[in-house]
Amino acid sequence: MKALLIAAMLLAASFSASAQMTCNTIGTTAYCNGPDGSYTANQIGDTTYVQGPNGYSSTLSQIGDSTYGSDNVGNSWSSSTIGDSIYTYGSNGYSSTANTIGGTTYIYGNDGGSSSCSQIGSSTFCY
Repeated sequence: MKALLIAAMLLAASFSASAQMTCNTIGTTAYCNGPDGSYTANQIGDTTYVQGPNGYSSTLSQIGDSTYGSDNVGNSWSSSTIGDSIYTYGSNGYSSTANTIGGTTYIYGNDGGSSSCSQIGSSTFCY
C-alpha cells in the first residue's frame, strides 16, 4: 500500500498545486483520475507499474525504505522514507518533502508548490 501511496503522490506532485486527483484501490491496484486523464498503478511484489493517458508508463521499485522510479518520457526519481517523512529527488531538478500527520500527507516541492493527499479507506484524495 505504501508504494501505491508514493505513486499517487508522485502523480499529484506533477500537476499544478490547484489540480485534484482521486485514487481508488482494489487489492494491489490503484485507479486514479487526474486533470489529464486516468492512471492505473498495479503493485506486484516490490514493484509498482503505472499506466497513464497518451501511452505514459512508469515503474517504481521499492527497496527497504527507498523507492526508485523512471518513466517512458525520460524522467527518473528516487525517494527515501525517514520516520513519517518521504524525501523525493527527480532527474529534472524537482524535489519534494512529504510529511504525514494523522491521515493526511502534505507534499512541499522545491518549486514552491504544495499539495496534500488524504487516505480514507481504500480511496486516496490529492489536492
